[in-house]
Amino acid sequence: MITTVALVIALSGTPAQSPQGKLSEAISRYFYAANVSGSIAMTISLDGTPKSKILTDLQFSTPNKLYLNQKLVSGQARDIRMISDGEFFAYTAPEASDRKNYVYEPIRQRNGELLDVRSLYSIITALIPDRSIPLDMIMGRPADLQTVNQLLSNYEDGGTREYNGEMVSVILCRVRPNVNLKASMKGAFFINAAGDIRYFKSYERTIDGLGREVDYEIAYEVKVKVDDKEAIRSELYNLDLIKK
Repeated sequence: MITTVALVIALSGTPAQSPQGKLSEAISRYFYAANVSGSIAMTISLDGTPKSKILTDLQFSTPNKLYLNQKLVSGQARDIRMISDGEFFAYTAPEASDRKNYVYEPIRQRNGELLDVRSLYSIITALIPDRSIPLDMIMGRPADLQTVNQLLSNYEDGGTREYNGEMVSVILCRVRPNVNLKASMKGAFFINAAGDIRYFKSYERTIDGLGREVDYEIAYEVKVKVDDKEAIRSELYNLDLIKK
């Protein structure tokens, strides 16, 4: 498995103030964080009109406390949730499972393995509807970071701008929807001076099912705090929440 240091070098390959270097610093900031809390709002738009929105609420405290809840804001789909209190964890049962609502397991597995935050995330990724580049970067699983590295290319400096009351660096890039496709979309990251990703989007002009040209965009508004103990809500690690 490729190391995180190797990933950062592969992604940047240039000084820290380059577009790639700034993105590498953001990845490193999340990877070494002791705790993270906040939300990611994903919106799919056609010609500027929102069509779908998924909200991810996220919090973790290393080594193995996690809260992750993902819901379709304007739809009927069920919420997907995982909670770990550091000793036990529970998550939404797969629809094909014989479990009615949730699966409960101990953090220490039968083989003696002690699961950490990234191991827990690898379990829930098969269930969540929005597996995004920002979420994978924040959770920092090496295998996911390697995939992200393969999806992004052609970095450019997009200058600076104000976004939600703070100055951010704009990093332009190309984004492939998955590693098996050669075709790519335009992409852009907004990163603040601390190295926090505040916004990410991929967009292109494409043809819809009726043969019309439309502007297609997937945008992520990232409101996540890093190593801010006061932002951590300890009650989110309570497994009683899973019963509600």
